[in-house]
Amino acid sequence: MSSQASTVKANATGAQRITQGLTQRRIAHKMTIGDSSTEVFCAKFDPEDRYIACGYGDGAVRIYNMETGKLSFTLSGS
Repeated sequence: MSSQASTVKANATGAQRITQGLTQRRIAHKMTIGDSSTEVFCAKFDPEDRYIACGYGDGAVRIYNMETGKLSFTLSGS
């Protein structure tokens, strides 16, 4: 498995493009993560692409199921 960084860019129409190394691919919108009150600062997929962990501005890490789009776990520091 490659350790190259990937970047995702979206334009005003919602069209998205992912860049990994020198390769660019179009991607389709599958789910929306977060809400208007808290920013998502980082996101990481698990190796099997079943879950995505998102770091939020409120300090919480929320883990979503990629198949259902539903919140599976919330981790928060105290």
